[in-house]
Amino acid sequence: MKFRMVDRIVAVQEHYIETVKAVSFEEFNLLEPWGRRGPLPESLILQVAVESAALLVAHRSGWMHTGVLDEMEGVRFERESRPGDVLRCRVSADATGFAFAIAADTPVCSGVVRLREMSLKDCYDRDAFVLAWRR
Repeated sequence: MKFRMVDRIVAVQEHYIETVKAVSFEEFNLLEPWGRRGPLPESLILQVAVESAALLVAHRSGWMHTGVLDEMEGVRFERESRPGDVLRCRVSADATGFAFAIAADTPVCSGVVRLREMSLKDCYDRDAFVLAWRR
């Protein structure tokens, strides 16, 4: 099973993408085995940024490639994300990587991710992926 952490693409251009992730109430219990209830795990918040950047790679390549996480830099969490939050992820691409900022009403997380580009067909059923995301 694969979680999809991006619910919708709001805007996409050559070097920019904006996506939305609604934090569901089902995600409330994900950290309960470790004594935390309520927040979306930080690793899944980062996955929103990675998936958004990977969608930008797909868009820029004519839906022939995607990206997988290679490294992160300067990642900073401002606050927890709770059920009911609507996370807006803004990603800008430049020669050094993908700078991202995720916010609900207030900033949640920001930083830079670098992706390793891969053929989309090596990672997903390409036709299903394109059907799900192409605008």
